[in-house]
Amino acid sequence: MKYLPDTNILLWYLDGDSRLSESFIHTISSESNVIFISIASLWEIAIKSAIGKLELKRGFENTLSLIESSDEWSILSVTPAHLKTLYSLPFHHNDPFDRLIYAQCVAEEIEFLYTDKVFDLYRRK
Repeated sequence: MKYLPDTNILLWYLDGDSRLSESFIHTISSESNVIFISIASLWEIAIKSAIGKLELKRGFENTLSLIESSDEWSILSVTPAHLKTLYSLPFHHNDPFDRLIYAQCVAEEIEFLYTDKVFDLYRRK
């Protein structure tokens, strides 16, 4: 299956954070799954770490390098199809990064891995 984790799940996975469920760990680490990382997650990490809203254990450059060099996943760029989906989403969630990541999942028919229960309000068409 194809999966795209939200930014917090990505960071928890990289850090071995105890808040990440065994189910998510198994899903991300399973060789039978294809894992995508949204470029929006990298953008979010860059902005939030630069303004001091996010502290990274490895620092920004090492975190980015680890994500870019990993064979575990592929980075998913933003396409016009993603933006069309984003435009049509109801505003259950106002965070622009999360909305774009979710829109990518919908447009690409990728399962979304998340912890923020607001995403339960979205219904796929």
